[in-house]
Parts: sequence; C-alpha cells; structure tokens
Amino acid sequence: MKKRIVGLLAVFTLAVCVLSGCNFSIGKTPENSAYQELFPDNVSENEKVTKSSQAEYEFKIDGYGQMKVYVDTTNGHKFELNQEYGGFDILDSNGDLALRAVNIAPEYYGTMIADIDEIKVINGRKFLYDINEQGVIHAFSHMSDVGIDLGFGLETEDPKNLSLVAFRGEPVEGANSDPNYYKAASEIEVEEIEEELVAEEETNEATTSEVSDVVTNLDDDTQKALNSLATDYSKVKWGVQYAIPELPGIVISVTPTREYDSNELVVAITNLYDEDISFSGTAKAKDSSDEIVGETFIYNICIGPANTIIDIIDCGSKEPDGRLSWEDVDVSSAIGKYVPWQAGYGAKGNLEDGYIDIEYSLGSLSGEGFNGDIVNILLLNESGFVVGRAVDYVSEVNASEQYDGSVTAYGDNLDQVKDLAIFANPTSN
Repeated sequence: MKKRIVGLLAVFTLAVCVLSGCNFSIGKTPENSAYQELFPDNVSENEKVTKSSQAEYEFKIDGYGQMKVYVDTTNGHKFELNQEYGGFDILDSNGDLALRAVNIAPEYYGTMIADIDEIKVINGRKFLYDINEQGVIHAFSHMSDVGIDLGFGLETEDPKNLSLVAFRGEPVEGANSDPNYYKAASEIEVEEIEEELVAEEETNEATTSEVSDVVTNLDDDTQKALNSLATDYSKVKWGVQYAIPELPGIVISVTPTREYDSNELVVAITNLYDEDISFSGTAKAKDSSDEIVGETFIYNICIGPANTIIDIIDCGSKEPDGRLSWEDVDVSSAIGKYVPWQAGYGAKGNLEDGYIDIEYSLGSLSGEGFNGDIVNILLLNESGFVVGRAVDYVSEVNASEQYDGSVTAYGDNLDQVKDLAIFANPTSN
C-alpha cells in the first residue's frame, strides 16, 4: 500500500473559530517608513535607503491572543480580514489575491505539518515550506512566540508574495518557536476499540464477500496516514477505527450521534490506497446483546485516494454499541475519476433554537469540473464528537467554477456546536 496525500486543502477548512464564538478584529496604525528590520528579505545588503511603505495591523482572535501583522504595501498591496477562513488576505493593486493566511488550531497543527521537512526563513522567521501537486505554495509556522497560540498557514502561487508579511508580538507563555516541535506535540489521540466482523463467503485480490471475524488494530503507518489526511477526517473524535485484514487500504471509522429521538452511527470509509476504488457492502449495527439494531447499504463507484465518504445507520430507539457486521463487501476498480477538492464554509443561527444555517463552497483543486454529488457536514462539539449533521446535494460544476451552497441543520444539541467537518467526494466521467 502506497500512501498519497492529496493536497493541503484542510489548511483552509480547519479555521478554529468558525463556530466557537471567537471574533477576529483588526486595528490599523499609521504607515511606518522604518521597517528594514522587519522585512530583511526585501532589503539588499548594499541598499542605503529603507523602503517607505508599510502598514501595521493589530490582529486579535478572542481566546487565542493577538499579534501585529506588518504588510509591505510598496507596490499597492492591501490587507483584508477574512472571517470565512479565520485569517486574512493580502490583495495586490488590482484587487486580486496575492497571499492568504489561515489560522490552524493547536490540535490540528501537528497533523498538518507532519510530512513537511523543508524549512525556509522568510523575513527572519522560520516556516515549514511545501509546494503541492498544483504548484501552490504553503508555508506553516506556529505563532505563539508572537502572541497567537495557533499555527498559521500561508498560501500563494508566487513565492515572492511570502515576503509581503512579517509578525511581531509578546510571546505566549511556554511558546516554542521551533517549527518542528509541534509535530510531536500535536498528535491526535483516538480511542481504539476492537470490533467483530461477520464472515461470509470467499475472498480474492479484487473483491471480497468475506471479511475476517477479527479486525486489525491500526499500525503506525496507517495511523500516520490517517493523521496526515488533508481533509476534516481528524477533526472528528472517532470511537472506532479499524482496517479489514483482507483490505488493508480501507479504514472503517465509526462514531455515534443522535437525530432528535433517534440513535445513529456515523460510518466513514477511507481509501488509503494510491488509486481510485469502488466500494460496496452492507453495514449492520449491533447492540450489547449482539442484536442487529440498524443497517445501511454503502455503495460508491469512485472513492479517491486519501479521501473519506460518510454514511449513516439509523438505529431508532435501540442503542448500538459501535460494533458493525459487514456483508457482501466488494472493492474493485473505480468507475470514473476522483477530483481532488477544496472547501470553505461558515455557519450562523441561534443554536439554542435548534438550527444552524451553513453556507459552504466546493471547488476542485485543479479547476476542472465535476459531477453532482452528496456533501456531508458533521457538527462537532469542542471534543470533536458529532452532535448534529446536515446533508446537501451539489449540482454539476463546470471547469474553473465552484459551487456555493447552503443547508440548515436541526437538532437538540446544537448549543454544543463548536466546529464543522465537511466530507465530499467529487468525480468526473
């Protein structure tokens, strides 16, 4: 099994304050001409005169601190607060996006940087540096040494744009400026529970109607691959994670939730193979007495590498204990082509009234079009447990466009919601 991570889209879907009640605020000080010290990369050793156009902003996130953001405005670049992504944009003189900065919660920051080793010094600050398959540049740094107890991800298509910003501020107590430190410090802990699977008929390399009656605990490589997924998978507190022995590239993840008076299980199928696959099988939920209390037939003709699809088992008033029995599992070659994607989203509404209005956008990382498909949105409490959900349908999207949608989630526990996790699996013919 070869692991492949598809893009770094999660940088722009892990903004910690989308629903937590945090506010972003900006104050601006007058232009300051003395900034050679702040922007050493922009001043040559032989330059006698300091450049003369730079703006200073106070960037504050409630509950996480504040820092000063300095923007090189020599060529007409402007600063713009971006509430949707939990950070800010820098626009060029034509109003086009030159650089995007997004905050990343401490519990996710280590996961985001786990497989990045190159370090670049930008305006005197160390960043972990990566270029994805589409040629987009990402630079990651933890900002606690300048006042914000969060990681930040910078995205741009032009490496010169990384030198448009510099940061200052008072360190957070216990801050560590080593960019590699948080790789170890931010591991996501997931409770592992052994599950029992029902054995059926025979197995071959392409498909399986039989799964073992013993599941495999996740090995270190598989867990690392899961932790490194460039999706919202690691936001969710999964109660169960396991790989089927005959299908080591398929990980099953399960967690409970409720829909008003009904008990439900959220079932996730994650493809860790390095190619598109199709998956089908019937998942049956058990209770503590081994009674089947609910089931669902899962069928998807094309699941992309490093991507996750979601399904729901409705158990009504019965109480599932998290164990699943599987029947007629089949994994084979995909029909169609998976389209790597990116999403942005936010939410508003009176949580105590039992509803949340969610607005989201979905587009491909490469700009290609894709077919219509289902989008699943899980609503999470501060610990990552699912306390609500919403399902929406995305219509066909043309090349170089994105889909902008909205959906309302209802439930009894929405006052607990602190974050969202979005799951999509767009494909093309």
